Amino acid sequence: MNLNWTVASCPARIDLFGGWTDTPPICYSIEGAVVNAAITINEKHPITAKGRRIPQKVIKLIEEDKSSQNPAQFIRSLKDLENYRDPSLPGALFKACLIGSGFVNPSGPLLELQLQSTGIEIRTCSELPHGSGLGTSSILASCIIAVLWKLKNSKITIENEKLFHTVLKTEELLTTGGGWQDQVGGVVGGVKIGRCSNGSSFRITYEKIDSNISLLNENLKLIYTGKTRLAKNLLETVLQNWQNGEPEVTSALEELRLGSVECVRALQTEDMTLLGQCLSRYWYLKKILAKDAEPPHVSRLLNLIQPHTYGACLAGAGGGGFFNHLGEKGKGLRKDSFNNKQFTGI
Repeated sequence: MNLNWTVASCPARIDLFGGWTDTPPICYSIEGAVVNAAITINEKHPITAKGRRIPQKVIKLIEEDKSSQNPAQFIRSLKDLENYRDPSLPGALFKACLIGSGFVNPSGPLLELQLQSTGIEIRTCSELPHGSGLGTSSILASCIIAVLWKLKNSKITIENEKLFHTVLKTEELLTTGGGWQDQVGGVVGGVKIGRCSNGSSFRITYEKIDSNISLLNENLKLIYTGKTRLAKNLLETVLQNWQNGEPEVTSALEELRLGSVECVRALQTEDMTLLGQCLSRYWYLKKILAKDAEPPHVSRLLNLIQPHTYGACLAGAGGGGFFNHLGEKGKGLRKDSFNNKQFTGI
């Protein structure tokens, strides 16, 4: 038995334009296009999963996040997998990954028979706060699924597109219903535009953007709002409005799709002013889709940074987590800009 660890780690992602066009079932009707970038936190990949074979015929999960209070969880039978559809429960994402990846068949024979001769131990870790808006859930699922596939077949070559689709399926199993841009943003390094084709030949592809990474590192900053949120809550509202055919929502989605091209041009030409305009426009369109995306706390924060920024946008669905602030190197915000009781937690 090989007791060595199989490890997969990924950066987080920041979305720069086009989010929501990647979300099922919207992306099955329009050709989605999202610009995003992979980012490290404190020069490290913040999202990791590792796994190994163990002698006991069980599946063992340990969440090593700093904020996690959950002890080791053991899956000893298929019945232990039945609550995978509740994302608020400990281990739900991992259980959905077991099923979505094909590692375990919930309708198959006894778990002991499916595991064959050994069990597995999986350890996961995220250095990001819950509800960060940086794609943690889907990116962690990518890491877990890659590890599970390698544990099942150490010689397998993992294809990105297959991984993207499997994570999309897993998020649907989990009922969080996320889009595909998170896994593209975290699995593929650098700055890129991801696209999907609609209709029966649905595919997820991406293209790297030739951009000045050093310039982005100097000018683009992440600021934590001190608030968290579960994207599922905003997602349900957006999908309901889209399914109702609200003209404002349909128009915003079309602009999100087409505007990604302008964002790519800003990155390629190193035009920070245009990129800032894209970010601010992106945030405006997100708020059209989800009216609750900007709570009062965040509004006050964005007003505070307005004189110091080319543009800003909350990451992900909005509502809390981090926001991207594009400012000029050597100017703008200082740490003491937030030394105010109304901004505790930043």
